[in-house]
Amino acid sequence: MNGVINIFMAVLAMWLVLLGPLLITITIPVALQKRAYKNHLNPLTRSMRRPPGASLMEKIVRVDFDLMTPIMYITLVAPCMISCYYIFTDWLNLPDFFAFKLSFILFCIIVYIHYGRKLIQMRAQLRNLRLGYECELAVAQELDQLMLHGYRVFHDIPADGFNIDHLVVGKNGIFAVETKGRSKRDKGKSQTQQQARVKYDGKALHFPNRVETAPIDQAKRQARWASQWLTGATGMQVQVQPVVVLPGWYIEWPAAKPLVAVLPGKKLDSYFLKPKQQQLTEQQIQQIAYQIDQKVTDLPPGEILRVT
Repeated sequence: MNGVINIFMAVLAMWLVLLGPLLITITIPVALQKRAYKNHLNPLTRSMRRPPGASLMEKIVRVDFDLMTPIMYITLVAPCMISCYYIFTDWLNLPDFFAFKLSFILFCIIVYIHYGRKLIQMRAQLRNLRLGYECELAVAQELDQLMLHGYRVFHDIPADGFNIDHLVVGKNGIFAVETKGRSKRDKGKSQTQQQARVKYDGKALHFPNRVETAPIDQAKRQARWASQWLTGATGMQVQVQPVVVLPGWYIEWPAAKPLVAVLPGKKLDSYFLKPKQQQLTEQQIQQIAYQIDQKVTDLPPGEILRVT
């Protein structure tokens, strides 16, 4: 019985020595910050419209926060295993077998491999999220210029389990815009226009090193959902046109006009300001914009950068 108690006390002491300073370092600043802002109120009292990339920003903050878990395991596993080894062998006088040492080493290796791979995957995910966020911001800035021509532009519209990056409403119709951030291969000075070109055949996007159909299908689904939602919300037949934007890429269109427009990230107004089949009156624009505005005005003050 005394041996069990000694083991328990030794392990408890080890964790207190290793994790005590870490917990103090984390909890004291948080407690002080809460105390400092205890009697401070946010001056904003109304919910705000969703900014461009709001959903991506939430994911970025969450992944950035979750990165601490693999970093903590990778940092602490070796000191913990070394401490356990000396506690068992020196304090508790257990036999120092080779298998005993090997088990500690194998455990450390397993932890390093598991959380090392997880760290690499999360870093890659974070890089892709940041690329998507920057591209979404860039497209939003271009689309916002349409407001000078009387258009209404909304960003990050929440839907049924997904979000629509942008909705553009104007006299030439309603457009559901999906932004796709795709990186290019670094060719240095040998980078040519052909290597930054996407061939669009109406069904798929042919990049220099891959073919993608998902963005086209996604844009169609989102436009279909927006059409059904706005038709039911406004009581009039609403047709939403799907658009995909690829910032930084040259787009080679097919000869026949495709159902889904694929555009580069610049000079977007040349497409949206061109007359389309569907023409909306000012009253229709106001009705549709009102419904979208109600949908996107859902961010309480202080929760734009929430982690959970």
